[in-house]
Formats: sequence, structure tokens, C-alpha cells
Amino acid sequence: MSAAVHQMDEATVQAKAEKRKTEGRIKALRQELAELERQQMPASPEVEQALLGAILRHNNAFDAVSEYLRPEHFYVPEHARLFEIIREKVDAGETVSPASLSHIAESDTVLSDAGGQELLYELATNVVTVLNAGEYGRTVFDLARKRELIFLGEDIVASVFESSSDIDATSDTLLDEYGDRLTRLEEGASRDADSIATLSGAIEQRLADYEEAYRNPGATKALRTGLVDLDRRIGGFKPHKLYVIAGRPAMGKSAFLQRIARGMAQGTSDTLLIFSKEMDSSEIADREIQYRTGLDPNHLAEGRRNEREPLTQADFDAIGNAAVHAKELRIEIDSSPAQTLTAMSRIVRRKNRSNKVGAVLIDYLQIVEASQESRGYRNRVSEVSEMTRAAKQLAKRYGIPVILLSQLSREVERRDDKRPLMADLRDSGSIEQDADVILFLYRAEYYLEKEEPERKTGESPEKFDERYDAWEQRLRESRNILEVITAKQRGGRTGTDQFFFDRERMNIDNLQREAP
Repeated sequence: MSAAVHQMDEATVQAKAEKRKTEGRIKALRQELAELERQQMPASPEVEQALLGAILRHNNAFDAVSEYLRPEHFYVPEHARLFEIIREKVDAGETVSPASLSHIAESDTVLSDAGGQELLYELATNVVTVLNAGEYGRTVFDLARKRELIFLGEDIVASVFESSSDIDATSDTLLDEYGDRLTRLEEGASRDADSIATLSGAIEQRLADYEEAYRNPGATKALRTGLVDLDRRIGGFKPHKLYVIAGRPAMGKSAFLQRIARGMAQGTSDTLLIFSKEMDSSEIADREIQYRTGLDPNHLAEGRRNEREPLTQADFDAIGNAAVHAKELRIEIDSSPAQTLTAMSRIVRRKNRSNKVGAVLIDYLQIVEASQESRGYRNRVSEVSEMTRAAKQLAKRYGIPVILLSQLSREVERRDDKRPLMADLRDSGSIEQDADVILFLYRAEYYLEKEEPERKTGESPEKFDERYDAWEQRLRESRNILEVITAKQRGGRTGTDQFFFDRERMNIDNLQREAP
């Protein structure tokens, strides 16, 4: 046997031994966790009994928990089965009591093994009060979530051990997978009955909001951008809302996103998070320097202020001043290559521990990674639908505006009038459904510059001059103009507003109009 073959055999034996050791550690860990589960699993059979007994005594007690409590939330199997039967009967309009359920209790395997009729009468007769049914239900629900967290922790630990020999199973992959599960667990909590409000209560809350606005006319929870016409039309970027800003390439989406982030940051001490796969942090920094100094980043990268002149001390001073101004803005940038909405939610949660996150801005939807679950759809429309729903949930969960850039389909380019329409939203109708506000960006100048008229065969000079003059007039009127089209706004006005688009500084500002 050659030395090389001998070494390979030794390596194989060693690899198998390591694998057996890992499998042994996993097995021991699972046994240890299972034993811990049996000994200390969060549960209260007594509270479950009290809740079921209250419902059997007075069916109205079921209404206090029906919106969020499910059979799987009960720890004791017979309690889970009984609650399932009660829910089916009540939903069918039937009355439940020990008498009405006695025949089921005797024939159902789970209930009969637990005592059958005796179980029902024991639950109903040992009730102290039915007034605490809602509190009992919340306790059962909370303990169920704690158990889910334990199961999640077990799976994470086991998966980390099992993935030690799998190169493809990176830590980001695991965080993505288990982040999805944690997010679903959080969303389940939001279905608590406390989230339900009466109409009169909601009106009273709105009245309090209006009174506060009356006492403090300038105060608002919405983040203003400083783009006056836009702020007036949409009332600023409001908490809990999903905003979609869409446009074709070269319309200025990234510049617009950076402009509104800069404007919002000047009015809040909260952190604004920009997630960008389109541009990394250095490119965003270049845009900010360009806005504040007027210097082209391409020239700066070559040590020049323009095509001919080197940088001056004054230029370096201006860049230094830009850095000073930027320190006053609490804007943070995440340009990591693998971004999912779940990962973004995890980052928001972590950031909130040190300083409240005031808004999330995402550049842009079509290059955000789908979650591991939605990747199985093998359908881009389904993936985008899942992501827009996740973006909306992110806004609601943290009470912040989420601003999402989106591409438009190429159908725009095939029309004479290239102003965007709702039908141009790319990949999914769910964008229109989930968004609270949809803004389209449009620059007529961009298209007109590419459409300079050429003389047609047989066209007279006079006719061509007339056509050319009309084109020049339209080009002059559209020069440096950005149209922001509010195509959708729940409960608000739609329409178009115009702003100044500064191509030299890649900035958008209010349009200065001559006084009448």
C-alpha cells in the first residue's frame, strides 16, 4: 500500500471518528434538553383547568379568548382536545356544558382516557369565578410562547452542531431560517385580544390625537422631508405605514431616497436605517459629499477637483465640513450582500436597544433576498408578495415608516407617454395592495434628450423646424424637473408635484417659482 493511500485511509478513519463524536454530542444534547423539558417546561395545568371550567359554566367566557387562543396552546393533551371540541361547537352556534359534551367525552379516546364525564364535571364544579377568563387565556397563551421559544432554542443548538461539517450551512443561513420562525412567533403574539378595539374607543383615541395636534400645531409623529409640496400632500412619512417609491432606471430613485433620509434626519433624534444593495456605504458617502461640495466623486477618486485641476485645501476643508454636518444626522447604512426582510427586522430589534429606530429605507425591492421559506416558491411573483407583506409587517411591528424603492417594468418604455402607471409595478400586484402610499418618480428631460428629432424623408425644412422648436420648448420646460406622482394614498389626495433635480449635486430640492 502506498503512503498516499495509507494517509487517505487514516484521514477517512479520523473523519468518521469525528463524525461519530459529533453525533454523540448531538444525541447527548437532545437527551439533556428532553430531560430539562420534562422537568421545567413552562406550563400551568391549573390555569388551563380554570379557563376550561369557566367556559363550560358560562359560554360567554369563550369570547374573551376566541380571537387568539388555539388548541395547540394548551400543554395538557386532554385540555387541548377539549378546547378544540368547544371551539367547534361554539363556532357552530351550539351551547357547551358538561351535559352536552358527556357523550363525546366518553367516545373520544383522549378525553375518555383522562376521565371522560368525570373530567368535564370536575372542571365545571371547581371554578371559582368566570370573570378572569381573559386573564387565564393570556397566561395559557404566554406559556405556550415560552415553550415555543424553548423548542426554537433546541432546534438552533442542534442545527449549529449538525451544520459544523456542512459548508453551505453558514451562520447567515441559520439566522435567516430561525429568524423567520422567531418573526412568526412575534406575529402570533400580535393576535392577542388586547389588539382588538371598539369603534367608540378608537374614536376617543383619535379625538385625543386631534386635541394634542390642536394644542401643538407644529408637533407630529410623521417625519417631514423638507420637500414642502410632498410633505403637504402626504403629511410626512408616518408610523406603521409602508411607502413604495418606484421608477425606471435614471429617474433618481437612490438620490431621492437619500434626500428624504437627509430631510427626515434633521427633524428627529431617532436612527434612520438605510438598507442598500444598490450602493454601498462609500457610494452613499460620495453622494453626500457631492451634495454638500458640488465635487464629482469620479474626479475625487483620482485626486482631482475636475478634469484639469488638482484638489485644493479649500476642497479638503469643504469635505471636512460635509463630515461634520453628517455627524449631526443619525443615519446608518447596511450594505451587506445577503439581505432579507427577516434579517432587517432582526437588525431593527437590536438597534432599538441602544437608540430608537425612526424609519427604515430599503434600496431596493427587486434585489432584496427572499426568505428561505419563500425561495421554495420558485416563483418571483410569490417571492415579491411575501417580501412586501414582510415590509408592511415591519412597519406595523415597530411603529415606523418603511420606505421601499421598487423598479418599474419595461412596459413604460414602449408607450409614447412614459409617465408610470400602477400596472407598471414590477413582479407583483401585491405591491399596490400592501403599500399605504405609492410614489412614482418621472423625469421627462431624460426621455426628451434621447428623442431629438431627425428630419424625415420628404419633410419640408419649415415643418422640421416647427417640430424641432416644439421639442426644444418641451426640453427647456422639463430641464432639471423631477415629477413625484402620488399614485395611491389611503385616505389622502393623489396628484403630481414638481421638484428641482440638481444633476451636478445629485440632489432634489423645492422648486423655486417666480412670484405671480
